[in-house]
Amino acid sequence: MNSKTFYIETMGCQMNKLDSELIVGQLNRLGYEQLSGAEGAGVVIYNTCSVRQHAEDKVISKIGQFRGQGVVLAVVGCMAERLGQKLLDDYSEVDVVCAPGMLHKLGDMIERARQGHER
Repeated sequence: MNSKTFYIETMGCQMNKLDSELIVGQLNRLGYEQLSGAEGAGVVIYNTCSVRQHAEDKVISKIGQFRGQGVVLAVVGCMAERLGQKLLDDYSEVDVVCAPGMLHKLGDMIERARQGHER
């Protein structure tokens, strides 16, 4: 697994799609390579909306797949803003929680998580 690779999955509204495009650009500028699937990615990002319960449920079901895999797992978007610390408290697999207003700091948050700093 190359830690400078990432996979991003976008669920929810049009705003999430735009945010994901901005995230891809930010991570590319930091030297990350985007993969088409989560397998083998050093960083996995789920960008989802709180308005659509199905999208939140889908993310929660996927989080458990990363237990013990050494992947930096980030949950971003409205779901991250709504659940915040609860995601970190309830799911040890989640390393980064980033609300839409903080997306400009996501690259730094991911780098800190890769270096083993506090979640």
